[in-house]
Amino acid sequence: MFKSFTNKAKTMFGWNDSQYDAINPQTKRRSSGNTILSHDRALGTSERQHLIESARDINRNFAAGAYMIRKHLDYVSTFSFQPQTGDPALDEDLATLMRWWSRPENCDVGGRHSLSAIIRLAESHRTIDGDVFLLKLRSGHLQGIESDRIRNVSGVGVVYDTDVAKANRVIHGIHVDVGGRPLAYDVYSKDKAWSYEFDRRIKAKNILHHGYYDGFDQVRGVSPLAAAIPTFVDTLEMKEYARLKAKVSQMMALAITRTSAMYQDVSCTQTEYDVDFGKGPVMLDLDPGDEANFLESKNPSTEFQSFITMSLQVASKALDIPWSFFDESYTNYSGSRIALLQYVKSAASKRESNQCLLDKITRWKLAQWVEAGLLPTSLKLNTLRWTWIPSGTPWFDVKTEAEADIMLINSGLKTRREVRQERYGDDWSTVVTELAAEKAKLEELGLGQAETPAGGQSAE
Repeated sequence: MFKSFTNKAKTMFGWNDSQYDAINPQTKRRSSGNTILSHDRALGTSERQHLIESARDINRNFAAGAYMIRKHLDYVSTFSFQPQTGDPALDEDLATLMRWWSRPENCDVGGRHSLSAIIRLAESHRTIDGDVFLLKLRSGHLQGIESDRIRNVSGVGVVYDTDVAKANRVIHGIHVDVGGRPLAYDVYSKDKAWSYEFDRRIKAKNILHHGYYDGFDQVRGVSPLAAAIPTFVDTLEMKEYARLKAKVSQMMALAITRTSAMYQDVSCTQTEYDVDFGKGPVMLDLDPGDEANFLESKNPSTEFQSFITMSLQVASKALDIPWSFFDESYTNYSGSRIALLQYVKSAASKRESNQCLLDKITRWKLAQWVEAGLLPTSLKLNTLRWTWIPSGTPWFDVKTEAEADIMLINSGLKTRREVRQERYGDDWSTVVTELAAEKAKLEELGLGQAETPAGGQSAE
């Protein structure tokens, strides 16, 4: 029955012709068609699974693709917790609790990953798979649920939910109301034969859904690598063919060239040369007019190398990665600096999405800590303030850029807090406290305060 329904649905919605080249490779230019499908309808269950596996294969088997993913994670998935309640004692309590809970044994149900590792893995999964799910457990732990485990039993991407109101739908395992708000999630597990079987249905309030979205009506995330997968696959295949061709070209071969004048004399007897390079250096005693040359092939060709480079440059743009990250010699200092500034700007929205995920986790943990008596019950959680600061971007030219930052601070165009967050990913107030303690310790030991080096500038 499910198979029949699936075939009818695919015919009705045009699912046989996927709108994603990553799962529907073409030997000729594709036609976009006349049917406008949502992202969720464009991918059935099997098509979504194929897309996920294709992206995972790039991460597993293509070093260039894996590097781009890791570099993306370096810039968008590392944060530090900074309480901002205005009460120093409370800020210290919150920071201490968060550091304690962030340990693997306290935050991960499996006891393997710290909170920072969980966020990095979550970003990795939503980059490769399109989305990922974090289950909030009563024990206070988080449990990661990978994208392929949230699915529909029928194998069709979108079906109507007959268990609830008719207007509600199940989209790739997510029960949503008429407005698209999640109601519940169907979680599947894998048996010994690695086939999917229904495990349980979890209420939406206990799940954190984290993904990449391109449309307002989209319920399930789609990997930003989808547009680059065909290029990655073609590049990987061409690289393997070039490697085989290069191996063949390394096989030693000797060509004996004879002049045409030899063949005009029918009485001339051709000499057969028996050459064996396996016995060491060989001296050839050739007949007059004969010439010996080694066969040589310039593989891979310059044109091929340029084409591979261009293909990888295009594919890296799926994650907005500048090519200068991959090839440090590609441009000069100014070009690298401009590329970095543009990339940091493109990473801002991705960082913000991860900050929202961390904010949801923080609110959940604060409520648990108040309930457990670790924080005063008089606290009003909706009035507490905190921030998750992204990791800083280091200076290229320390002296020049540090002097520029000092100039901006002195002119009132930038604050010390902004500089610390931008460069080091921490908060200036923490640094001030540490500097004051350091100064007091130096004075206590009679060492005095270190003088400003000659030519240095002050941010006073």
